[in-house]
Amino acid sequence: MMAKISKTQLKSVVKECLLELLSEGLDHNVAQLNTRRKAKKKQKVEEQRLAEQRKRFEYTVDNTVTAVTDDPIMQSIFQDTARTTLQEQTSNEPRGHSQGSIPVNTAGSSAAAGIDLDGIFDSSDKNWEKLAFDE
Repeated sequence: MMAKISKTQLKSVVKECLLELLSEGLDHNVAQLNTRRKAKKKQKVEEQRLAEQRKRFEYTVDNTVTAVTDDPIMQSIFQDTARTTLQEQTSNEPRGHSQGSIPVNTAGSSAAAGIDLDGIFDSSDKNWEKLAFDE
């Protein structure tokens, strides 16, 4: 048999349950909001750092090019090269090598250029050297 409960006692139990559910949900939502805020703040700091780095890069390019030549056409060419081609070349450099250096033992080889020619032909008895230098 079930004991009878008064209307006010039932309201009290229901209120407690609702408050517990709401507080758990709110705690979870607050934690998510804090996580989002931290992520946005971190992203903003990173964007500011990248903007400052870009300004320093532009300043360095402009000063270096100005020191190299007084000809405005050549300055334009050097600036464009420093901003585009030079960046592509340095980003494709093998890891562990300083800028502008080529390892002595691989200079002029396809490995130095980052190209693998081993599988260029599917026949195993004919490699590119035999095809190029066969008499």
